Amino acid sequence: MKVNKVVTISLGITLSSLVFAGENDNLWRPVGTLSLSPAWCSPGETQTVYVQPNLPETFTANSTTEDFVNSELFLSLQHRLTPPLLAQLGLAVATTTTIPLNGDIWQDADPDFNNLFYDYKIRHTHLAAKGKLLADVYQLVQPYISGSLGVGFNYAYHYKSTSKRFEVLPEPPFTSHTTTALTYTLGAGLQRALNTHWSVGVGYEFTDWGKTSLGAAPAQLSNASLNLNHIYTNQLQLSISFVA
Repeated sequence: MKVNKVVTISLGITLSSLVFAGENDNLWRPVGTLSLSPAWCSPGETQTVYVQPNLPETFTANSTTEDFVNSELFLSLQHRLTPPLLAQLGLAVATTTTIPLNGDIWQDADPDFNNLFYDYKIRHTHLAAKGKLLADVYQLVQPYISGSLGVGFNYAYHYKSTSKRFEVLPEPPFTSHTTTALTYTLGAGLQRALNTHWSVGVGYEFTDWGKTSLGAAPAQLSNASLNLNHIYTNQLQLSISFVA
């Protein structure tokens, strides 16, 4: 009878160990993370554009900080690299609300001919390969770092110029245009597990959207238009994750 009890206890301990090992993240486990982030940037850049041959115009940008919202869905597989380190690898798709850009136009690139206002909008979407490394070393939270690299789609649209003087007519508008660009993100933060499947996180993420550009105006003899080589953004990333 005692032998049976010992065998039963031993089997129970062995089975418990096997179950625990199976739940110890040794296999790749699907993870879905949804983020909604308040974000900000200062995208304005003063530039001189030859809208026609021998006809320069300087667009002096208002360098104000603009607020917007970024949302992201990150679908990945999670694997335990070492006892304290978890890795997540997958694809992320993100999109933003609209960012306004505006400023003054100096005709002939001369500040004495500051006759017009301009404004237009930009919206960003990207698809990227993303990785996340979590340190499972603290009882309450998991510090993490993340990064992604992918292709971005920067849509510049709704350009218009407004005259400051009744005798000056608005100019033909630049056309809407989507620019495909290399984009990347870098992030860091803290994640807290609510149970074996759900966790929440808060962190900071930096993003470079890459290049954005408007299209040339109708009947414009040159292809020049307003463009930005980089748009750098910052965001407070709030996330919720589910591990299958």
